[in-house]
Amino acid sequence: MTATSFTEATIRQGASEESFTRGMQYYRDGLVEALILRGDRLSAEVQGSEEHPYAVTAHFAVGAITSASCTCPYDWGGWCKHIVATLLAYVHATPGQVEVRPPLPELLAPLSREQLLKLLLRLADAEPDLPIRSTGYSRAPWWRLRLLRINRPVDRP
Repeated sequence: MTATSFTEATIRQGASEESFTRGMQYYRDGLVEALILRGDRLSAEVQGSEEHPYAVTAHFAVGAITSASCTCPYDWGGWCKHIVATLLAYVHATPGQVEVRPPLPELLAPLSREQLLKLLLRLADAEPDLPIRSTGYSRAPWWRLRLLRINRPVDRP
């Protein structure tokens, strides 16, 4: 997806007037940082009223915004000002302002099963809050049980 695939009008439709106006101000104030496009996923950090920036993620398909989320507590309908600011920064980005990274499947495809296992276990150790689901047989996370059986087929629970 390119920056010209949607417009400010598209963004305005997904937000309340107040969120759009405040998001525009956040964009103009340069509060959107680390704008990254990986495949159909756009992510950014947006400075807000808290000490740490809010994490924003948007997904695209065929020139449309299919979903967007933010770590802020906004829950009054439509997109929050941080999402609006991120999308505006993307729409108005000049070359080099968006870090374009290869899609994750493309990065992971050449890795061996053992390399993938090592990577996933490192991620699980680094991110203890990853959502995990347990099987009915054990308290261990289903993905860890499956990964430990490297030589067996992996089926979804």
